[in-house]
Amino acid sequence: MPATAQQVLEKQENLKSSNYLLYELNKLYYIYFYSTPLPYSTLGEAIVFNSIIISLATLIIYYAIFILPFQLLQSSEKVYYYMTGHSITFDVLQIIHTIFYLNGDNSTFVINSWSDLPKIIRI
Repeated sequence: MPATAQQVLEKQENLKSSNYLLYELNKLYYIYFYSTPLPYSTLGEAIVFNSIIISLATLIIYYAIFILPFQLLQSSEKVYYYMTGHSITFDVLQIIHTIFYLNGDNSTFVINSWSDLPKIIRI
């Protein structure tokens, strides 16, 4: 039996007073649920719709984490070349290795000196 509007409002108020984080997550869920065609969908349509949304979100997150930073580095190299006529390359893995090197004693990351950083960015 679906809950009435009064019961949903009372549940929201109780959740807001007890745990604000759960209240905000619940509010985001209701915004997602009622701003999409999910309330009028059958179970199969809802599964297909949610799988499409999840796959698109996964692709966007993958692009933002793995592809976009390298594209930004390449475009900044090209802009620098077009502005100055000199080439610049960023060796990202070497920069990470120089800044954070693995300490053999306790196997934790330790920040190395920042003075080695300009040696890696070759102009």
